[in-house]
Amino acid sequence: MYRLVTNNNGAVYARISQIAPEFTMASKVVLALFLLVSYAASISALDCFDCTNKYDSDCTSGQSQNYETCADLSAYNATAWCISVSLADPWVQPLEVITNRSCYWMKKEDGDDICKDLEKSYVNVTQCKYCNTDKCNNSPIV
Repeated sequence: MYRLVTNNNGAVYARISQIAPEFTMASKVVLALFLLVSYAASISALDCFDCTNKYDSDCTSGQSQNYETCADLSAYNATAWCISVSLADPWVQPLEVITNRSCYWMKKEDGDDICKDLEKSYVNVTQCKYCNTDKCNNSPIV
């Protein structure tokens, strides 16, 4: 890093600053902390969508869920739609295969905008609700 310095004769010249390495390291630490806090805040802002109760022998509490949930397709530059994962009406979404043990995440305040009733295989937005689970399906207790 350079800084402008004036000598005794009034001439201005550039001088290499020794502060730069310390400032650069400090700024990296601050940036890393900012990103970490932002990431943690975004995780806590996510919630799981509604599902129907179903016993699962892999779950020690017996309180696992069979999800009807909303898939976040933003990574595919698409709208996230409400999807059904019921085994009684099996289907495969074009972008990914959904199983009855999947849990997808989205911001709670975005639910009404993201959930769309576009086809009969999609769940109506009025059926898109939030639920708590015991983490048997890799979802948080909220």
